[in-house]
Amino acid sequence: MRFLGSVLCLAAAVVAPLFPLKAQTTFASITGTVTDAGGAVIPGVAIEATHVRSNYRYTTQSNE
Repeated sequence: MRFLGSVLCLAAAVVAPLFPLKAQTTFASITGTVTDAGGAVIPGVAIEATHVRSNYRYTTQSNE
């Protein structure tokens, strides 16, 4: 039984690096389309996103 556990640990150690890991980052993006009530695209709109915990506001302007 001890031998089987060792073999499984060794197999996990060999196979684990083959799968990419995802890490968190401090960079993010918001994508989408700004439209009016009629569905027409509106370019150049001021956009503000607020981080709820810190109340930090990120501002930008939409492109065309």
